[in-house]
Amino acid sequence: MKTFFFHKTITFLAIFAVVTIIFILASLFTSLTEPPLKVHSTDRVLIGTPKFQSTVESITRSPSLPIETPIIIFDDGTKFLEDLLIEISGAKDSVTITNYIFHEGVMTNSIFDALIKKAEEGVAIRILLDAYGGRKAPEEKLEALREAGAKTAIFRPIRVRTLTRAHRRTHMRTIVIDGHIAYTGGLAFEDSWLGDGTEKDHWRDTMFKYDGAMARATQDQFNSLWRQTDGEILTGEAFYPSAYTTNPPRDESYFVSLFHIPAPDVSADLLDIIWLTISGAESHILLSTPYLTPPPEIVEALTEAVRRGVEVEIIVPGTYTDSKLIQSATRSYYEKLLEAGIRIFEYEPGRFHEKSLTVDGRWSLIGSANMDNRSASLNVENIFGIEDQEFALALEEQFEENKSRSKELLKADWHPNLFKQSYYQIVSLFAKQF
Repeated sequence: MKTFFFHKTITFLAIFAVVTIIFILASLFTSLTEPPLKVHSTDRVLIGTPKFQSTVESITRSPSLPIETPIIIFDDGTKFLEDLLIEISGAKDSVTITNYIFHEGVMTNSIFDALIKKAEEGVAIRILLDAYGGRKAPEEKLEALREAGAKTAIFRPIRVRTLTRAHRRTHMRTIVIDGHIAYTGGLAFEDSWLGDGTEKDHWRDTMFKYDGAMARATQDQFNSLWRQTDGEILTGEAFYPSAYTTNPPRDESYFVSLFHIPAPDVSADLLDIIWLTISGAESHILLSTPYLTPPPEIVEALTEAVRRGVEVEIIVPGTYTDSKLIQSATRSYYEKLLEAGIRIFEYEPGRFHEKSLTVDGRWSLIGSANMDNRSASLNVENIFGIEDQEFALALEEQFEENKSRSKELLKADWHPNLFKQSYYQIVSLFAKQF
């Protein structure tokens, strides 16, 4: 009898342990245990109104500031590199750079060679690499930079004592020269980003160049992350010149900046500004993203926008993608989005990595963030919200160009077989890891 009860107890404990482990794994790696959050606002806030401006200021905890000169758009990595090298060669005081990916090659080596020369001339150089994304950076070039007087730092080196946050990376892209010329966007320092993304092994991506208060805000974003990594707080005229702009503000244009550092269970600011942007649309929404695994509240905001008459179009990667797994998770959303009347386009000639959200030809979100959980809840990102019709219309023109190179997925033709449907749904359960 004692043996019987002993075996019963062991069996019960074993079953309990297995169930507990399954529950913990489901909680950590899937969204099965997370109740959906019904995001809403006290009243609808329309794009282009003073109320929208004050609301995004509140969410980003950033004042809206004027845009002095038109923002320059680079949709060709080679042309961006040429422009960047010219600006670095003209640097007199400082250059600060962070990017998620540094791979040895023509792009990275040419940038580092230009920086080595400026460091030897006495220009203050600060380079921040992510421990994971920057692991393939050319060490001999980094050593030459340090020998020339530049400083480099590694964000969250992967060690045993930091394993609990090893998956929380910096995904930021910022370049600031002399404190008043800056770039951001989605491009990485790797040779497959050279060109305009019309070849299968190359990326279609965008970088933005600007000056004045936007450049100063970008320096703030870098400075905050640099201080948390190296301990040095950047100050003085070399990094923050007193006269950082000489141009008058542009009429009816402003920006807000979001330096997004997610904390466990407190990481809604990026999703909130995306949700408000979608909810405030009256005419059309154009979304470009390399990874589309939005949370339920964003999917609902998009479908609700269509119900009130807003045209919604999305461009995502097509045949050529760096992650078939994430693409499968993205495709689990297609049926619901197409059923709602949202138009989906898959970019055909090359890899697609553009990140922008433009609404009503006037309001845009740009920066390093993707439309996925990793950007919303795990990665450090830099984002700008921009109220500027000229800039928004330029982005819309680029969207149309990308759309002309894409294949539209029609609801009538989207009928994946049962195996694919099941696979897409299973993969989507792990969307919080993407």
